[in-house]
Amino acid sequence: PSTYTAAPLWHRALEALGAMEHRSGQLDGKSDGTGLLVSLPRRLWEQRLADRAPVDFGRIWFLTIVTSLGDERRTAETVKVVAHDAGYRYLAGHWDVVEDGDGLWTAALEDASNGPRNRDWKTLEQLEEAFPGRIAAFGQHLAPFKMRVDAQTLAEHGYKLWGPTFQPRVVVGHNRFSTNTTTELRRVQPFMRLAHNGEINTIGRLRGELSGLGIDPLAEGSDSQTVDRALTQLGTRFGLSLAEAMRLISAPSPAIVRQWPIEWQEAYRQLETFWQPVVQGPQALVATDGRQLAASVDAMGLR
Repeated sequence: PSTYTAAPLWHRALEALGAMEHRSGQLDGKSDGTGLLVSLPRRLWEQRLADRAPVDFGRIWFLTIVTSLGDERRTAETVKVVAHDAGYRYLAGHWDVVEDGDGLWTAALEDASNGPRNRDWKTLEQLEEAFPGRIAAFGQHLAPFKMRVDAQTLAEHGYKLWGPTFQPRVVVGHNRFSTNTTTELRRVQPFMRLAHNGEINTIGRLRGELSGLGIDPLAEGSDSQTVDRALTQLGTRFGLSLAEAMRLISAPSPAIVRQWPIEWQEAYRQLETFWQPVVQGPQALVATDGRQLAASVDAMGLR
């Protein structure tokens, strides 16, 4: 809104998405999806968890699920069971945004294990089994915010939720134009870490590669969601940095590799023994883990 003299970073991201709406699916204020992935809004959660002040964010994980208003109780009960079995304590659940009966519901889970959390990837798999294709976030650093509306409408909802003073360190934005899947909130990007423009033409090989690594592909995931799962699990399960995982996901042109310093080439050859270039097709990728950003395009530069 013009009444705010210095628009926060997330609002400027939505202005940029608004300028690109002619390249997305838009009709009468509705869309295939407009979304943001932003730094965790800590002040909002300090208010939501005011009865536990001061809030120790170092011990709390945030889980966001795409669900319906009618399923809130069942969703919360399922989350409590999975969280308890994984060593978390359920603290609270809140709606971030609701649209046509569906919305983003976020639960705060406190670490009750008193030890290092080195099996979060397994917890994520259990959550995805319970909510296939509906996990929008799980971690300590990021919050999704997305709807099937245009950028201006999403901005209005953002000011209602966060207020004018929320200034995230990281923002990734995406306008969706559905080409081969339905218009559903669970399909709206960004996903847990990734925003993707383009198509993956080797999705079968990618899923096979994931299975070979012991990573179960999403049963109801799109090509973008499958790439997001690969990127997420390469980090949480195998300890790769965001840049390393992105380099594996989006293979560079051999001509570019030959221009690298010899030590870089040797390091990349080692990575190739772990993962083959099975993510092929026109693609532009941008991802974040809440602390870093990584971006890449396909080797042919088609996006």
